[in-house]
Amino acid sequence: MNSILRYKGYSARPEYSADDQVFYGKILGIDDLVDFYTENAKEIEKEFRAAVDDYLEFCEEVGKQPQKAFSGTFNVRISAELHRKAAQKAQEERTSLNQIVESALEDYLEPDQQKAAVMVLPPEFAKQFTQPIQTVKASGSGAAGAGLWGNSVNEKRRVKAC
Repeated sequence: MNSILRYKGYSARPEYSADDQVFYGKILGIDDLVDFYTENAKEIEKEFRAAVDDYLEFCEEVGKQPQKAFSGTFNVRISAELHRKAAQKAQEERTSLNQIVESALEDYLEPDQQKAAVMVLPPEFAKQFTQPIQTVKASGSGAAGAGLWGNSVNEKRRVKAC
């Protein structure tokens, strides 16, 4: 589900207030406060578009240049050595320098967020992880036979043979 509304280069993420029983939002990425609300969820996009249009009309009336949301493009000045290391890391991971910088910024700005990871393995290593799972009998007693493997010492377990 995509909860981001977009219109004329502006975006908003509407929310619901249970206390006020209204859907509300504001234009993201600009310093001016442009908000909107409605009691009807089906009207939220219409209200967002009206807020953007009102903002643009207001700016024109007062002779102000409307702010635009961030484009996602910016220049970064770093040392040549750091640039070299980042470019090399991007090549090693078969990704772009932009993706390396974006990932580093995400990790810095949202350190507690868990991300899905994808690892590209050369074919000779990948086959180690695609072998069929074999069923073996667990045996023994003590921790290996009871607590960790269940109540039955001879219970069948699925393990991966490497």
